[in-house]
Amino acid sequence: MGCGSTKIIENNEDPISNNPDNLKKNLKVLKTFEDKTINSNIVEWKNLSIDQEVFMNLLKKLEKNEKLQGLIIRDVEINDEFDKLIELAKILMNKKHLKILEFHSLSNLGNKKGKSIAKIMQNCDNVERLVLVNIELEGEDAEFIGYILKNNTDHLIYLEISLVFFNNKIHSFLDGLYSNYSIRELVLNKIDLSGDSFEFLIEAVSTNKCLTRLDVSNNPIKEGVKCFQNYSLMNILTLQMNNCGINDDGLSVLLTGLQNNKCLKILELNENEITSDSTNEIQNFFKNNKTLKTLYLLNNRINKNSLSNLLSSSDMIKVVSE
Repeated sequence: MGCGSTKIIENNEDPISNNPDNLKKNLKVLKTFEDKTINSNIVEWKNLSIDQEVFMNLLKKLEKNEKLQGLIIRDVEINDEFDKLIELAKILMNKKHLKILEFHSLSNLGNKKGKSIAKIMQNCDNVERLVLVNIELEGEDAEFIGYILKNNTDHLIYLEISLVFFNNKIHSFLDGLYSNYSIRELVLNKIDLSGDSFEFLIEAVSTNKCLTRLDVSNNPIKEGVKCFQNYSLMNILTLQMNNCGINDDGLSVLLTGLQNNKCLKILELNENEITSDSTNEIQNFFKNNKTLKTLYLLNNRINKNSLSNLLSSSDMIKVVSE
């Protein structure tokens, strides 16, 4: 993304602790993190277990970084009870050059998590990449994520939300996609996206002509795939629906919906319930669609021999079934 040099903040030593015997070592590690936090274009805090004092110290250093373009926090445990994201938002709201914001595997983040992320995005309107993976968002946060989608329509091109559960508020989050036409890659992996919610999603993104990749793997979509009868993703290049409970009937509907798509190059349907009974359906699809380059069918109930004719039908087509 043209973000310049990247320096990674990674702790390969023992986590910072309050043990006096480790104080000297911890201060040395902390000093290394502080220097990189001030001077890196893209800062990554990774594999850390720290207390409130150390976290606030890092935020002070981050505040001095006037060229910050990306912050990635991955597998960081911050002890003590306080609102971590609120404190972080106070710093990041002033980082006008911020383009990358990623939160991976964080817990005990305090209150107003969704609101804090929304405030960062509202003030840093150049963010291109937002990633929320395995963090404790709650139902009320869904509206704030929807707000982000509705109001960050100029620069946000990559959105990933995985292992985050909004429960019965998921439509509040998905509703934001109706107003967003800029996202190019959308990853919604393992967010308990069921049949009705999936149809709501596909309807929302069906008019987004910029969307080239959709990954909804590891969701209980099952019969929800039938929504492709009503909505097709005409501009999609990559569609990933691994481990979604898709059976032969679902595959038939999916392929019918994608039949007129002249852009699709990769279709991933690994770990579903597709059997050899779908062989003819797949072959008929390829008679009219010449753009698909790779079809992934790993860990289904279909064997390579069943697809022998398909494999030899075109050297442009690669079927991965075993």
